[in-house]
Amino acid sequence: MTNKNNFAAFIKEKRNALSLTQEQLADQLGVLPTTVSKWERGVTYPDITIISAICKVLNISEHELMTASDEAFLTRFDGRFSLRTQGVLARNGCVLLQSDTREEYADCGYATPGGQVRFGETAAQALARRFREETGFDITVGELAWTEENFYTWQGKAIQQVALMFHLHAHEPLPQGDFHGAEDAPHLRFHWVPLEKLGGMTVYPENLRELLQNNTKHVVRISTIPHA
Repeated sequence: MTNKNNFAAFIKEKRNALSLTQEQLADQLGVLPTTVSKWERGVTYPDITIISAICKVLNISEHELMTASDEAFLTRFDGRFSLRTQGVLARNGCVLLQSDTREEYADCGYATPGGQVRFGETAAQALARRFREETGFDITVGELAWTEENFYTWQGKAIQQVALMFHLHAHEPLPQGDFHGAEDAPHLRFHWVPLEKLGGMTVYPENLRELLQNNTKHVVRISTIPHA
């Protein structure tokens, strides 16, 4: 289990999020209010026999309780903050873009390959992993091309996303034309798009053509200013 100070703060945060007093939480768990107080002051840990009950009342998993961390924040895009890694792979005046054939993404246009960074891995490691999972090919992640900060709304949730874009180098020749995603990503399609056609397409990042043609490096761009 995590250290007592982290655990104490986590328990208190989850209790307050449900608008429960220490007495109310204690009553639901069948323990004394002083017991809950000791947990939240970092004096003691709960007895192992009561872990499942705590998780049920606080609506968290046992892993979250034992690590004092939200799984949604640490392991996946959680609808609030996202660290994304993306890659630019250029060839013969074209750039590799991906599209998603699933119905809910029909109007989302095209994007450079990449994905979310998992907790505990670097952006470069995440990018190499995602590219291999989604295309079946290995790449080397080169230098950082630019960074981007986005503020937008997705499925009714306010999102803040930081994206790190790297240059990519393929280990082996990729297909000459468009190709399907690998077994782990059958919904994806990959396209070699000429740079001159990017201006008439919905592409993310939106200024990809300008950045590539001007050989721009290490730009920080805020795509949408959040409301005060």
